[in-house]
Amino acid sequence: MLRKNIICRFAGGGRRADKKTREKLEERFGKKIKEKELHPYFSKGRAFYLLREFQRLRNLNRHTIKYDKATMNEFTKKAEEFSLYCTHEHFEAFEEYQDHKRCVDQAINEIQTLPDRLKAELMNEGNSRLPRSQEVLSLYWDQLIRILPPQMVHIYKAGRKLRAVFEDKLEHHED
Repeated sequence: MLRKNIICRFAGGGRRADKKTREKLEERFGKKIKEKELHPYFSKGRAFYLLREFQRLRNLNRHTIKYDKATMNEFTKKAEEFSLYCTHEHFEAFEEYQDHKRCVDQAINEIQTLPDRLKAELMNEGNSRLPRSQEVLSLYWDQLIRILPPQMVHIYKAGRKLRAVFEDKLEHHED
């Protein structure tokens, strides 16, 4: 009789202890840890698909990746998508940057189609004297680039275009 009571007590006590431990952990960590919501582009299915594909490609034989161009291209494409997934909080900023880049490229391409006379007018720097505010910015460009957000510092082209704006080489126009 005593043995049966001991077994029952341990069996019931273990489950109750697990439940209490789980409740304590929920109280302790449940409110502090909140998952960030994904960008609408990443549905749950798409995210899991990307993760599976990325794992599959990562686990391929390295020599296959090294020498098979098609597989390597697929790997880099999936890795890029996965990196977007990992940085979903910056996804909207990335899309905005891509739109701006497309607009600048389109404007440059349109300039190339113009006649030589109009090209010369557009490319003419005009007054070599800079406005006072931009003159100061161009003087301290090296220090300024250290203050800018890391994303802008790492994007070399954006930095060059920003410097061109400071030196008044680009025309300011509204879309």
